[in-house]
Amino acid sequence: MLVPKEFDELCRYIHQDSFLIHETLKDVLAEAVSGLSSEQCDVIHGFVDELLAGPYDESDLKGIWRRSPAQFKFTRAKGVRGVFLSIRELTASQAKRR
Repeated sequence: MLVPKEFDELCRYIHQDSFLIHETLKDVLAEAVSGLSSEQCDVIHGFVDELLAGPYDESDLKGIWRRSPAQFKFTRAKGVRGVFLSIRELTASQAKRR
């Protein structure tokens, strides 16, 4: 699967030091999404929606995340789907606001 550059742009904002400012991963994701344009959010939302609707399991999702520029890694595949669900939710609401 081809990962759009907009997803990589989002992931550049996600790193371990974010937790010095934010308490939860969802807060980190919300901050990262808030810096994106509605067009970027639309692209990311479509990409993540396709991932979640497709034949991808947690291991596949973890691999996609691991290859991203995010500096926050998961030791286990469990939980990665929740991050993608949060990104889908946040990009949908951000795109509607603009």
